[in-house]
Amino acid sequence: MKKIVTMMIALAATSQAYAFPGADERKEKLDLDGDGIITRTEIQAAKSARFADMDTDKNGQLSQAELSAYGEAKKAEMQAKMFARLDGDSNGTVSLEEFIDRRPGEREQVARNVFVLADVNQDGQLTQEELVNAKSDRAAMRFARMDLDGNGEISEEEFSESRKHSKKKMRKMFRR
Repeated sequence: MKKIVTMMIALAATSQAYAFPGADERKEKLDLDGDGIITRTEIQAAKSARFADMDTDKNGQLSQAELSAYGEAKKAEMQAKMFARLDGDSNGTVSLEEFIDRRPGEREQVARNVFVLADVNQDGQLTQEELVNAKSDRAAMRFARMDLDGNGEISEEEFSESRKHSKKKMRKMFRR
């Protein structure tokens, strides 16, 4: 696992061909001297800074509570960014139209299924809480994405199509 992570960092540092969302921003943060090259020293400095952020009692060691708190804070930050990206008119809720429009590449019916699943109170709007709760139920989200016709059942064809789509997505991600 360590080798894979190291390889991914090396690829991100040396080639835009394998870029992923947010890669440029992360690269800028790691490239402390701004020379376009991320060195081992810069990576170590980033790790040390992250450790210092996580070590809230500054005792030089991380407790389970500190790790959990850091993870929860990062999760909340990511969820807030995701919600802000979906909430196109910044009114504090996400309409079905915003949800579909802000999810490029996803089929409209799939986006509708996910929206309906997430809209617990069925008011036609998603609050941040509804979206976060829906995202945490991975099995339900996966089902909504696989149920291409929205009938509440997954046929063999839908199952097969969903597997093909997943494989294409993975190939596309690593082909760049």
